[in-house]
Amino acid sequence: MSVDRIQLLSESLCNLVRAQEVVSNPAAAVKELLDNAIDAGATSIQLDILGSGKSAVHVIDNGCGMSPIDARMAFERHATSKIHTKEDLENIQTLGFRGEGLASIATVSRVELRTRREEDEIGTEVTIAGGEFVKQTPVAAPLGTSIKMSDIYYNVPGRRRSLKRDAQEEKYIDEEFTQSALAHPNIGYQYYKGGTLFKELRPSSLKERILAVAGRSLEKKLLSINYKSQLISITGFCSHPDQAVKSGKKQFFFVNNRYIRHEYFRKAIEQVFEPLIPQGCHPHFFIYFTVPSDHLDVNIHPSKKEVRFIDEPYIYTLLGSLIREALSLPKIDWDNPSTIEIPSYSSDHKDVEVPSTTFKPSSSGESSYVQRVFMSGADSVPRGFSTSPQTAKVVSSNSIDWDNLESEFTAGKSKEGLDVTQHTEHQTLPLEGATSGYALRPLQHGVFQGDDFPTIGSLIYKGRYIVSTLRRSLALIDLRRAHMRVLYEQYLREFEAGQVESQALMFAEEIDFSVEEREHATRLIEDLSRYGFVFELQDDAHYRIIEAPSALVNNVVEVVQSLLADYLEHEEHNENALREQIALYLANAQAYAYGARLERCEIDDLIANLFASSNPNYDPHQRRIISLIDEMDIDSRFN
Repeated sequence: MSVDRIQLLSESLCNLVRAQEVVSNPAAAVKELLDNAIDAGATSIQLDILGSGKSAVHVIDNGCGMSPIDARMAFERHATSKIHTKEDLENIQTLGFRGEGLASIATVSRVELRTRREEDEIGTEVTIAGGEFVKQTPVAAPLGTSIKMSDIYYNVPGRRRSLKRDAQEEKYIDEEFTQSALAHPNIGYQYYKGGTLFKELRPSSLKERILAVAGRSLEKKLLSINYKSQLISITGFCSHPDQAVKSGKKQFFFVNNRYIRHEYFRKAIEQVFEPLIPQGCHPHFFIYFTVPSDHLDVNIHPSKKEVRFIDEPYIYTLLGSLIREALSLPKIDWDNPSTIEIPSYSSDHKDVEVPSTTFKPSSSGESSYVQRVFMSGADSVPRGFSTSPQTAKVVSSNSIDWDNLESEFTAGKSKEGLDVTQHTEHQTLPLEGATSGYALRPLQHGVFQGDDFPTIGSLIYKGRYIVSTLRRSLALIDLRRAHMRVLYEQYLREFEAGQVESQALMFAEEIDFSVEEREHATRLIEDLSRYGFVFELQDDAHYRIIEAPSALVNNVVEVVQSLLADYLEHEEHNENALREQIALYLANAQAYAYGARLERCEIDDLIANLFASSNPNYDPHQRRIISLIDEMDIDSRFN
C-alpha cells in the first residue's frame, strides 16, 4: 500500500525557512533595523555591532516609539503598520512594508526590544528567542526604540557556520551603513564597533554627507546634476573623468530615499564616460531619483534593492543627457564663500595681438589625458607622473662585447628563460605564458636620416627604439620599457636592502577615507611606512601625507588611492605584492620618455643593465622589450 509523501510544513519550520531568506546575514538584519528606525521618524540613529554582527547588532533611535501592544505585535509575521489594502501595496511610501523583517530576525536570533512613545510615562520591554515569546515587562525607557539582536543563527548551526569570515561580514555591514547614511543626509548617525566609535555623521547637506562618507578627496571633483519635471526629479553628483578608478568605485543610485541597484542606468552613465576615461576604469556617481510611488514597483525582492520604473528607456536617455551636460559645464564651486571678481569693462583698452601658436603632438600619439593614467597594458605612465628623462643608477659599461653578448643571448646560456629558436622568420624572445609570434613591421627601403642619434654600435630610431648591430642580426629594443625593467629591479633590490629614500612634501597633501575604506587604509598606511611614506593622523579618517618617495611627491594622493583600491579588491594582503607595486610606480615615474635624447654612454649603460636583469625579454607589465631580425632575413630583402 502506497504512502502519501507530501506533507504540509509546520508553521515554525515555515517561519525558519522564510527567515533565512529575509535575514541572509548580519548585514541584512542591520538593514531591516535601520529601515525601521527611519520609518519611525528618527533624526538620530546609533548602530553598534559586536563580533562583525555575529555576536550582536544593536540599533537605538529617537523615533516615535511603540505602544506595549504594538511592541508585541511587531514580531508577528505579516504584522505591519505600513499597508492595509491592495492599493497601499501599490503605493509604498516607507522602507519596510511586508511585516517580515522583525519576525524573521526574531526567528533566527535572540531579540530584546525596549520602546516608549512620547505620550507614555513608562516604556515596555519584549524578549523573544528563536521565534518564541519569552516575556514582556514595563521598564523605564527614553523616547524611541532600542532593539538588540544577539547570536544570529544560534538555532541553525549549519547556517551560522556558512557565514563569511568576520572581515567580510563586517564589510557587508559597512556597506549597509553607507547606503543608509547617503540616502538620509538629514539624519545623524553614530556607528560603533565593539563599543568604540567608528564613524559619526551629523545632519548635513547632501554634498557634505557624500564627502563625509566617500572621502573629501572628491571635494573639488564633484559635478552637480539637477533636473526636475512633473514626472521625475534627478539630482546628485558625478565625479570628474580624471577621478576614474579601476577598482574601489563609488556608484550609488537612490529612489525616494531608498538605495537601489540598477544595472541598466549604470550602463547609461558608464557609456557617457567611456570615451573620456581609460579602458577598465570607472567613474564615481551619486544619483537620487524622486518619482511618484505609483510609477515604481519596489515589491520585487525581500532585499527591496531591486525596483522597476515605468519609463526606464526614457529615464535611461535622460540620465545620459544630464551626465553629458554636467561634464560640459564650466566648473564653479558654489559652496566656496569667496566671490569671483570680474574686472569692469574699460573703453580705453588696447588692441590685443593674437599670439602665434604651434602644435606639438605627443610623441606616443596619445592624448595628454591618457598619458597621465597608469594602465598596465598601455605605453603610458601613471596619472600626473613626470615624463622628463632622469638618469638611472645603472651599472657602468664603457664598452660592450656585442658579439659575445649576441652569442650568449641567442644560445639561451646567459639568462634563464631566454630560449630563442633559430629560424629565418623575425626572431623574438618568448617568455613562458606570454604571447609569441610577434612580427615586426616590414622595414622600409630608404636612406638613413640625419636626425637619428648614432652611438657606438647602436642608434635610436624615432626616439623610441634602440637599434643595435650584432654579429648576425639586428636587435630592436624599446627604450622606455627597457629602462622600466632596469629601474623596477633596482628599486626591488633597494627595498630588500632597506635602502628607502623619501622626500618631505613642500605642502602636505590631505587625504580622507570612507567608512568601508577605513580599516584597510589603516593597514595600508602601516605598510607604506616601510617604503618612504609618512602619514600624520588629523582626526577620524583624515590624514596628511608629509613625506613620500621623491619620484611620487607630485602624485602621492593618487598613488595611495590606487594602492588602497587594490587592497579593497584583494582581501589577502601580500607584502611582496605591495613592494612590487610600489617599485612599479617608481619605475613608471622615472623611466625615460619616448623622444628622450640620450648620450652614447647612457644607451650603452642601459643595454648592459637590461641584459644583467632577471628578465630582459619583458618589462614589469609583461610587454615585449626586445625583438631580433637575423642576418638571413635582412639579406632576403635585397634578393
